[in-house]
Amino acid sequence: MAKARVSPSKVTSIPRLELSAAVTAVRLSVLLKSELRTKIDEEFLWTDSQVILSYLNNEARRFHVFVAHRVRLIRENTNLNQWHYVDTTENPADYASWGLCASDILSTNWLS
Repeated sequence: MAKARVSPSKVTSIPRLELSAAVTAVRLSVLLKSELRTKIDEEFLWTDSQVILSYLNNEARRFHVFVAHRVRLIRENTNLNQWHYVDTTENPADYASWGLCASDILSTNWLS
């Protein structure tokens, strides 16, 4: 997990990038659980993408190969009830992508 994760040079849709981020979160979760060797009672996975949540909850529709493979990986390694929605304005993970400086981050509700 030490290598940097950047978006590909080809133009990729935001839902695909968010799906790739969800897969990265799941892979990191699997890695941490295997390395920590500690019993974890509960695990929560958060996303500000309602598209991702709809992908995960949709059993009726078939997806394109890119989406189908990633949705399958997520479903195989997590339970759907572990996934939760966070509004983008409340998501501290977005602060870096907004280009906030340290003083701006200090004034957010995340650290209060």
